[in-house]
Amino acid sequence: MMLFEISTLLSFSLVAFMLVISPGPDTMLILHRSTSGGISLGMATVAGVQVGLVCHTLLAILGLSALIASSPLMFKGVALAGSLYLIWLAIQNMRASKKAGVLITDSEQSLLNAFCDSMLCNILNPKVILIYLALMPNFVTLEFGNVKSQLLILGALLILINTVWQIPLCLAAFSAHKYLKNPTVKKYIDWGAGCILMLFAVAMFYENIIQG
Repeated sequence: MMLFEISTLLSFSLVAFMLVISPGPDTMLILHRSTSGGISLGMATVAGVQVGLVCHTLLAILGLSALIASSPLMFKGVALAGSLYLIWLAIQNMRASKKAGVLITDSEQSLLNAFCDSMLCNILNPKVILIYLALMPNFVTLEFGNVKSQLLILGALLILINTVWQIPLCLAAFSAHKYLKNPTVKKYIDWGAGCILMLFAVAMFYENIIQG
C-alpha cells in the first residue's frame, strides 16, 4: 500500500531541510567539538544528535510528544531541564577555556561524553518536540492509513536529511582544526562557545517558560 505521494515527500524534505539548517544548540556543539576536539568528537556529536531525533520520532509515534506539549507543566519541565543542561554545557566550556595547554583530546573528553551531551541536548530541546508536532501531521494522509508507519518514514527522512547536513558541517569545522592549536585561540573558542550556549539557554527559558 502506498503511504506517500512523491510530491508529499519532496515537500516535506524541503521544509525539513530549511528547519535543519537553522542554527541551534546542536549546530553549536558540532562546530565546537569538531574544531576543538577533532573529527572523532565531531562525529560522535553528530551521532548523538541523530539518536536524539530517533527518540523524538518514537515519542511522536507513541503519542507522547502530543501529551508533553498538551501539558503546560510537563512541557515547561522539559524546557527547564533543557535550559539547565545548556547552562551546564556552557559552564563546562568556559571552565575548559581557563586550562592552559592543548586542545581537547579523546582522553580528556571521551567520545561517549560527546555523544551523550548532544543526544541529551537534542532530547531536552522543546523546539524539536514542537517541530515534530507542527511539521509531521501536515504531511500525514489519513486516507492512506497506518499513521504510525507514515510518522516513522517521515522521522527517518528527517534524520537522513539532518545527517546529510551535519556530517559535512562537522568536516568543514574540522578543516579549521589544524589552525586552532594555539592555546590562546582555543581559549577564546571555548569561551565563545560557552557564551553562545548560554544565550541559547536563556532564549529557551524565556520562550518556553516565561512567555509560554
